Amino acid sequence: MITAKEKKLLGLISKVKKNARPEISKYYVGAVGLTSSGKILFGNNIEFKGLPLSLTVHAEQSLAVQSFMENDKLETIAVSAEPCGHCRQFLNEIRGAAKTLKILVPGKTPKYLGSLLPEPFGPDNLNVNVPIYGKRDNGLKLKTNDELVKAALLSANRSYSPYTGSYSGAVVRMKDGSIISGFYVENVAFNPSIQPLTAIMIKLVSEDMSYNDIREVVLVEKKNALVKHAEITKLFVSSLVPKAKFRVVLI
Repeated sequence: MITAKEKKLLGLISKVKKNARPEISKYYVGAVGLTSSGKILFGNNIEFKGLPLSLTVHAEQSLAVQSFMENDKLETIAVSAEPCGHCRQFLNEIRGAAKTLKILVPGKTPKYLGSLLPEPFGPDNLNVNVPIYGKRDNGLKLKTNDELVKAALLSANRSYSPYTGSYSGAVVRMKDGSIISGFYVENVAFNPSIQPLTAIMIKLVSEDMSYNDIREVVLVEKKNALVKHAEITKLFVSSLVPKAKFRVVLI
């Protein structure tokens, strides 16, 4: 039985779908999410022409990352097509999602994530007890008066990296002076992980903002991290916004 609220989520898909940025496939996907606080989030698939396909963001990932950034648990997802295996694995990083995360697809019976991902591999398999929702302070310290560096450091301290401890965060300064942050989100299967600048791009697309309005990018990461984002972030910036300033600060 679909509730009135769930019907509303399903009804928003076609509108949200139009905001996708599938520069390579031209395949538009829209997703709408409901969080535990009652907030509705919009997600889209995002592709980057000229960059590796591994940087592609799926609509369900977009929703999840936004909820992680806002620390507001995702409870229901309405999406234009059933989540692919990549997304099911990514969503399974949410503790308890197998039984609590509801997936709605137009014309189909609602299902919980667990029925779409039987015998899953998740954080429990590696005895990881760090919740992806919740306040984190990864203990990174740096003396600086630089506004952007301080903001990126704050993001790095909120990053979710329980498998490699490669805490990192990034910020961009936009044309209007606003600052947007994003942090590294790791996955137990490694490959669906989201790097800091990608998290920021998700935020930009969700608010229908232009990449071209980015004026400066700052990445903060650990000097001896097992996973580093400096080179891929540099490639990202040089490809999408070549005129933007880019800095890396190592801790």
